Amino acid sequence: MTYHHLSVLVHRQAEKYGDKVALKYRDYETAQWIPISWNQFSGTVRQAANAFVALGVEEQENIGIFSQNKPEWFYVDFGAFANRAVTIPFYATSSPAQAQYIINDAQIRFLFLSVSNTSMMPLSASLVSVLPCNN
Repeated sequence: MTYHHLSVLVHRQAEKYGDKVALKYRDYETAQWIPISWNQFSGTVRQAANAFVALGVEEQENIGIFSQNKPEWFYVDFGAFANRAVTIPFYATSSPAQAQYIINDAQIRFLFLSVSNTSMMPLSASLVSVLPCNN
């Protein structure tokens, strides 16, 4: 049995399944389920991985993700895997003090926010304010 790195697996699945649906997400504004093909998923993961390099994300660097369950979470996660970065999740129920502790303890320089729920906005604003680049 051959084992492949997770970031490679996404692209191999795209080669194998192409335009077949890899995942779907619900667009709550239109009440529709939106499909994402393996090719789209693979392409977006590559874009995320390339963006991390352009931003200066280093191997084994911790990056934060504060998001609801959305396709963007997967793009950041798999893009990070491609560059051997580590994703640190933040939960919607985290307090600002907990978030600040995680950012400091994990030495997070980059935090990816995807906030569509207005109840998450106050915490997202406080997360951005404690990043090292804002101090």
